[in-house]
Amino acid sequence: MLNLFSNKKELKQKSKSNDKKEESYSINIQLAQLPRNHRYISDLLFVNHHTKEYSLIHHFIISPYGIFCLQTKNINGTIKGRKDEKMWSLNENAQIANPFQHNLNDIEGLKAIIQEKYHDHFISMVSFPKRSSFQVDIHYRKISSNEIIVYDKDVLTIINKKILSLKAFYKEPIIHSNQIANLYNTFVKENITDIAIRNAYGCSRHLPSNQSSQTTCEICRKEVSDQTIATCLDNPKFKGKIYCKEHQKLIR
Repeated sequence: MLNLFSNKKELKQKSKSNDKKEESYSINIQLAQLPRNHRYISDLLFVNHHTKEYSLIHHFIISPYGIFCLQTKNINGTIKGRKDEKMWSLNENAQIANPFQHNLNDIEGLKAIIQEKYHDHFISMVSFPKRSSFQVDIHYRKISSNEIIVYDKDVLTIINKKILSLKAFYKEPIIHSNQIANLYNTFVKENITDIAIRNAYGCSRHLPSNQSSQTTCEICRKEVSDQTIATCLDNPKFKGKIYCKEHQKLIR
């Protein structure tokens, strides 16, 4: 007779894995709705020269007003913690490492490979499933903060609110289209593509993103250069769409 209960542990592990995939899928759907002048990479795995270890950033977004580093946590329950604490509590009887301190180490690693002028424009975000509740410093719940805790389902909403806040403060973009393209290419080059290493860190084998290095013309579908992309995104006449040099002349 088949023992229906013999694989409880296996089923539980499979359920957790499915939850993580669904959460990641949900966030990727949200990020796919970002404007064309934003770029993102999911599962950015790189050698962190700050910690001398590998670092994995679940979702990395470059916008005209800031660079977002989002870590996702598939943890349900009541999360309690303060900014100055290395360990936070989960449901009073368990502990988790302060996720923002983890994010800080990753961000320091990213800063090591880009120009200093971008260093002050990072926003650290950590998301949890909607079944969680937060009892954390108010600092993490303010849109004015550069460290924000959110629910998975609200990631895009909070990113948009943060960008609106930064837009009101700076008035003009602080990272221009050609700089966004250059930063994106820099991080793509740093991303580790070795399948064995990526599997060891539980990250995807590919790079889900809203703009690959093979962006094509809206009309003829020919590949265009990063310079052409930047030109189109900077010109309001093209309304966020990408055209090759030949077809740019047809747009009035």
